Amino acid sequence: MGFEPRPQSKVEAANMFVERMKSVTEEAKSALTRSKDKMARYYNQKRSLTPEFKTGDQVFIDAKDIQMMRPSPKLAHKFLRPYPIE
Repeated sequence: MGFEPRPQSKVEAANMFVERMKSVTEEAKSALTRSKDKMARYYNQKRSLTPEFKTGDQVFIDAKDIQMMRPSPKLAHKFLRPYPIE
């Protein structure tokens, strides 16, 4: 809450408030942790490991950033022929 409560107060209501705030804070932290774990699990379900390439492997090159002499970008190739990795 932005402040550190004193160890013990003589007022019972203040002590109960401090205990209630501690329990609510712990409950919120655990809920956030559960939510983070759940979102990470669903995010990682559709992810796969990055392929590892070696020298000599054939790969296609993405043609998105390469200028080509086509009448329309719709008619341009999406990938260029396989090139060997050096």
